[in-house]
Amino acid sequence: MPRPPRFSSPASTASNRFDERPGHDNVDARFLHEHRTVVIEDGAEIARFVDELATANNLLIRARSLNAGRTSAEFKIDGAPKAITAAFATCPPPPLAAPSSAKTKRGAKA
Repeated sequence: MPRPPRFSSPASTASNRFDERPGHDNVDARFLHEHRTVVIEDGAEIARFVDELATANNLLIRARSLNAGRTSAEFKIDGAPKAITAAFATCPPPPLAAPSSAKTKRGAKA
């Protein structure tokens, strides 16, 4: 029996927080048709998630949906660095962009 097609749901949003760090609301993610799988496709968002996952002990996921209300789940993370290495062995995530600290002077002439 063929599986039903997977469609994303624009009526849902996802948020996450690692440990007691500031959370990330409205993550650029989509929920697949069965509403059990969340997909993050943006390379920068994947890099940020993996970077924070590598050093975290807990992960809180929140999902909000017009159809299903609000749901949250907390996960104890153990062995994340090994899991990340295995998951990205053949396809590493893009590097995390460093925050820009260089400031330019406007109107300065040599």
